[in-house]
Amino acid sequence: MKKRLTYEEIGILFGNLGVMLHSGADLSNSLEMIAGEKEGPLSLASDELFQFMNDGKSFSEAVRLSEIFPEYAKGVIEASGYSGRLEEALLDLSQYYEKQYALRKKVQGALIYPVILMLLMCAVLLILVFFVLPMFINVYEGMTGGLLASSFRYIKASDITGKTGTAIAVIASLFLIVISIMAGNEKGRKKVYRLSEKLFFTKDVAFSLSLSKAASVIATLLRSGATEETALIKALSVTENRRLRDWTIEASEKVKNGASLSSVFAELNELPVTMRRMIMGSDISGNLPETMAKISEMLASDSHEKINSIIDVIEPVLIGFLTLTVGITLLSVMLPLIGILGAF
Repeated sequence: MKKRLTYEEIGILFGNLGVMLHSGADLSNSLEMIAGEKEGPLSLASDELFQFMNDGKSFSEAVRLSEIFPEYAKGVIEASGYSGRLEEALLDLSQYYEKQYALRKKVQGALIYPVILMLLMCAVLLILVFFVLPMFINVYEGMTGGLLASSFRYIKASDITGKTGTAIAVIASLFLIVISIMAGNEKGRKKVYRLSEKLFFTKDVAFSLSLSKAASVIATLLRSGATEETALIKALSVTENRRLRDWTIEASEKVKNGASLSSVFAELNELPVTMRRMIMGSDISGNLPETMAKISEMLASDSHEKINSIIDVIEPVLIGFLTLTVGITLLSVMLPLIGILGAF
C-alpha cells in the first residue's frame, strides 16, 4: 500500500494547484510544473496525477486512483467536479489540511513541557531517595551507633514518601512519553483521541475539536456544490467523536426526510446559543457555507483556549506535587537530626 501524503503536504499541494488555477493556468500544466520541481513527495504525487490525466482520466478519478489522499479530499474534489468549482474546492481543502496539521503540531507541542517537567521531577526524587536519604541514615548511625525507634519511624516515613512520589512521577512520565509518541502517528492519534473522549477534563475539548472539523467539512462541501445531505454524510466519515457521530447519523436522516441543515444544527445543544442563532440566520441570508466556516474557526479557537487552560492547570499541579513530596521527605529526614542536636 502506498504511503499517503501528510496533512502538511496535502495542504501545500492543493494550495499551489488552487493558486495556479486562479491565475489562469491549466490543471495538467500545473501538475507538470510541480512534478518538475525538486524530487520529493509533492513532485512524485503531482507526476502520478499528471500521468493519470494524460491517460484520459479526470482529475477526480486521478486523485481516487492515486491512493495517497484521504477519503474526505477525494469526496470534495469529486463533488467539485459536478459543480465546476474545483479552484474553490482546492483552496478550501488546502486551508482545512493546513489547519488540521497546525492543530496536531499544537497538541504535540503542548505535551512536551509536561514531559520535561515530569522527567526533572523524577531526577530530583531519584537523587533524593537513593543518594541524599542514605547519606543522612549513615550520619545518624555514626552519631548514635544506630537509629532510635523514633528516628527510625521518621526515616521510614521519609523513605516511603520519597519512593512513593518517585514511583508516581516515573509512571506519569512514562504515560506522557507514550502519549507523545502515539500522537506522532495516525493510528496512535486515534487511540489518544479515544482516551480524550473519556477523561472528564478533556471530553468537552475533544467534542469541540471534532465539531469544528465537521463544520469545516460541511462548509467546504457546500461551497463545492454538494447537497446538504451529502455534506452531512461526508462529515460523518471524518468524525471521530462517538457522541458527534451518533448525532450526525440522526441529523442526516432528518435532512433526508426534508429538514434543513440549519434546523438540525439549531437542535444541537452542545453548540453555543450564539452559534445556533448564526446558523438559523444563515437561512435568511443564504450564507450557510460561510457561516459554517466561521463557526468552525470559532470552535477551533475556543478549543485551543481550553487546551491552554488545561496545560496552565497541569503546571502548578506538578510543581505542587514535587514541592510537597520533597518537603515531606526532607522534613522527615531533618526531624531526627533536630532531636539529636536537642539532646546535646
